[in-house]
Amino acid sequence: MKQIIAIVTVLIFAVSCGNPSTSENVPAIDATITEVVKTGNPQEQTIELSIEGMMCEIACAGKIRKELSQVAGVSETNVDYQDNRALDLAMVTYDPAKTTPEELINTVQAIADGEMYHVKAAEVTVYQKTEAPESNTSDDDSATMSIDFQFPGITDIIRSFLPV
Repeated sequence: MKQIIAIVTVLIFAVSCGNPSTSENVPAIDATITEVVKTGNPQEQTIELSIEGMMCEIACAGKIRKELSQVAGVSETNVDYQDNRALDLAMVTYDPAKTTPEELINTVQAIADGEMYHVKAAEVTVYQKTEAPESNTSDDDSATMSIDFQFPGITDIIRSFLPV
């Protein structure tokens, strides 16, 4: 009896988290996509996907992590699942020259022929290269002051407690 229950359980997980497809059942992207600009490496971006429909850490979160990791240009994927939370999160770092936020959203929504997961919101962090600060080469008579301070060593501290 235990073997039958184990087999049925495995089959349920296998069917509920099927492979993504280009089926017409995949919901259209209606997620709210916001963009945040930060300083950093412009050859990578991150996206935080708010996902509805996850039911477990092992099968659901694992399947989403696996599918997102297989998208060209994705370098890192983390999925944050908690029981009884309406929306769970997936954080993905990717190369914007190789994939798009829309492709990542479609990847999640295509799992199980679009019947399981729905991306409600996405926050894309776009990194821009910092400009080198201009060096001040004018003769403005500014002075630089340096202060040297040395912390006492452990030996000095021990000696301060010992009678001389």
